[in-house]
Amino acid sequence: MVCVKLVMKTESFDSSYEHFEKATIEELEKFLEMYGNEDNLEDNQNESPTVFEMKKYAEAYKHVRYGGYIVKKPREDYRVSVDTLELQVSYRDAIPLLAELGRSADDVDYKFIQKNLVWIRFWWD
Repeated sequence: MVCVKLVMKTESFDSSYEHFEKATIEELEKFLEMYGNEDNLEDNQNESPTVFEMKKYAEAYKHVRYGGYIVKKPREDYRVSVDTLELQVSYRDAIPLLAELGRSADDVDYKFIQKNLVWIRFWWD
């Protein structure tokens, strides 16, 4: 059973909008099932990869987390939007990821966790 936890965005009093952080691929899949629309996988946040492309990182890497927001029905623009991608990868994998995603991201954070392990967070506004 997937436990879906949403973090309510404090500055919004609109119950049709909710923010989520550090969601696993299983939680993201549940969000898409519950709140997504038929075009959702091809959706992207500004210059970010599409939701479909974001999901592929969970296939390639073990420690992947997602952030973004959910716009619920009955709004016409209901969707799941992913604007944050967090990964723990080897130093060897970090270099191409930074080159690939770092150019379009509005913010990139990273820190070395162990000798050969890097945490990276990409965010698109």
